[in-house]
Amino acid sequence: MMPIPSSFVGKLPASGHEILGDDLVAMMSRNTAFDIKSYLVQRGQWNERDAGFLASNLEKAILSWEMRLETEKSASSKRKLDLNFSRRNKLKNMHLVLAKARIALKHLREAFPFMAPTALQMAKVCANLDAGKAGLEAYSRALEGRAGVIKERLLQIISADIDEGNRKPNSSKR
Repeated sequence: MMPIPSSFVGKLPASGHEILGDDLVAMMSRNTAFDIKSYLVQRGQWNERDAGFLASNLEKAILSWEMRLETEKSASSKRKLDLNFSRRNKLKNMHLVLAKARIALKHLREAFPFMAPTALQMAKVCANLDAGKAGLEAYSRALEGRAGVIKERLLQIISADIDEGNRKPNSSKR
């Protein structure tokens, strides 16, 4: 995995709320079972272009939250874990939203294997001076896209096989 360029990190807002908007973050923190597909379908945005835009923003928000949690972790270790209840609750909620954002990003990549590279992926490739690492990053991204296509095709075959099995009358015993 290629390192994240410091120039990219420096441009990130301090909060994932600023990147994703309060609506999406509230949905992820409120609902126990958040489904990114239904969220985008309800807004008429279930397409490759909008999914690519959201995937890029999800990566930025995930990175922002990870950095914030790391800062909190190092600060709390200096304070001997003297966190009050509301602060612990806020951190727990941030971990929950972070996990849901990672899952949502994974689902978007699986649903749209050929979507355009995200801003983070482009920044990694552009900032990299090692052509070998840049090639590996591009190759791994292509493999990830192909794996999504193969998975989708296998699911279609299995579904068709199950449907065909349900349509056939039970064979008589000889």
